[in-house]
Amino acid sequence: MRTLYVDTETSGVGQGPGALVEIAVIDSSGDVLMDQLVNPMHPITPFCTRIHGITDEMVTHAPTWDEIRPALTDLLRGSHFVAHNAAFDRGVVGEAGAEIAQSTCTVQLCREKLGYPLKLSLAASRAGHVAAGPWHRAAADALACRTVHLWLNELPELDAAARRASRAAYKAEKKAVEDVLRAIDPRLVKVRPDRCPVPLMRGQPWTAELDQRLAALWRKGTGVREILSLFLRTPTSIFTRLEYLEVIKPEHNPYGSRREP
Repeated sequence: MRTLYVDTETSGVGQGPGALVEIAVIDSSGDVLMDQLVNPMHPITPFCTRIHGITDEMVTHAPTWDEIRPALTDLLRGSHFVAHNAAFDRGVVGEAGAEIAQSTCTVQLCREKLGYPLKLSLAASRAGHVAAGPWHRAAADALACRTVHLWLNELPELDAAARRASRAAYKAEKKAVEDVLRAIDPRLVKVRPDRCPVPLMRGQPWTAELDQRLAALWRKGTGVREILSLFLRTPTSIFTRLEYLEVIKPEHNPYGSRREP
């Protein structure tokens, strides 16, 4: 059975194959079998473009899902499908993955081998992986997933007690990091999801006026929950924008990818 490492990037509009904008398939040797932009036939949301950097212009002349599906179906048939959050990527490949023989999620494997889940970038860093390109581009992420999978497979299995101890240690480490950030600024901690207003403006573009207003409110000392209520966006979006505007440092972003744990 051939092991394949798969990563997909999406448009933010709808679910399944219709949202696909990029896909990469890597084999167990690290060879790239597919690295393809895909035209979803609708605009990519600004929120998703900010994450993966793929624009409408980049996919204008790319093949559509119907055009790549036969080749992808042949690649995946009878394979061992590995992805970081495999349920998501299998949902994106849809019917092209109908004949996948086995599936492994490296997020779940982190839980089993480490006792807790990790973002792909953090797991890859621990595995000693050197990124092959920007994060959230399909080929670079699929290659990172391969490294993480191989690394995790070499780790010993944890029994239930060891898993609980590891998870407790990780939570303590996370709390220590949060305490440091809280000492710098009490607002630099994650907001409980049940305390966040519905992000009705999620995915809408940021304007210069909104940027100025956000930066001014933060520098004024406005609380995060009030900012969320004013902008009606997700905490991830707010802190990512504050980082982009250089109002906060990347390592101070509680939702960022540059902090560990």
